[in-house]
Amino acid sequence: MTHGHKYSVKWDLERIIAKAESENAHIALYGHTHIALIEQVSECMLLNPGSISESRSNLSESYAILDITPEKVDAEFLYLAKSKHIKHKKK
Repeated sequence: MTHGHKYSVKWDLERIIAKAESENAHIALYGHTHIALIEQVSECMLLNPGSISESRSNLSESYAILDITPEKVDAEFLYLAKSKHIKHKKK
């Protein structure tokens, strides 16, 4: 888990992907952009929960809920002003 600025996530995700891979991480949580995003890269889920107070996307403020079990990782975004839910499942 990192804020994201040390990995230049505003420009691309290469540095945070490299760090996650070097740590054998299955989940990399980061912020900084205020934009909710889930991306699967090889065996690692990259997750930015967005921003609870200042979204910089066309969607409203958001947060993420992770459900982690030995079999899988589920991540869900919840948006404050809209009832849109986005789910991503990793097996």
